[in-house]
Amino acid sequence: MGAYYLLAIVALLFPLLAVSDVGGSDVDPSWVPIKNLSDPHVIEVAKFAIVQNYKKTGKQFPFRKVAEASYWKQQSEVVKYHLLIYGKSFIPEFPKASASVKENTSTKRMHLDFIGWYGYP
Repeated sequence: MGAYYLLAIVALLFPLLAVSDVGGSDVDPSWVPIKNLSDPHVIEVAKFAIVQNYKKTGKQFPFRKVAEASYWKQQSEVVKYHLLIYGKSFIPEFPKASASVKENTSTKRMHLDFIGWYGYP
């Protein structure tokens, strides 16, 4: 009889263990880091985000470099980019922007989802 109770408990807990991230990493496996941050397309996406933000807010952001980047292919034709962009300043780490951009790979059209500023007036 005790074996049946043990089997029932394992049967109830198995689905919870199967979907939990026990011992896993904190990184979402669907996001892929971009190693070549000076790639012309990565720079193009970053500058697109800056220009779109300028069109919406009127704030200029002098581009310096892309510090971090990753992408996620959401659908067969949609790629989403997350970028950490540094602007020109006397302080190397500021100002900076975190941007999220979607690109349709078949039409090459981009859309700015979000841009957040750090150390920028």
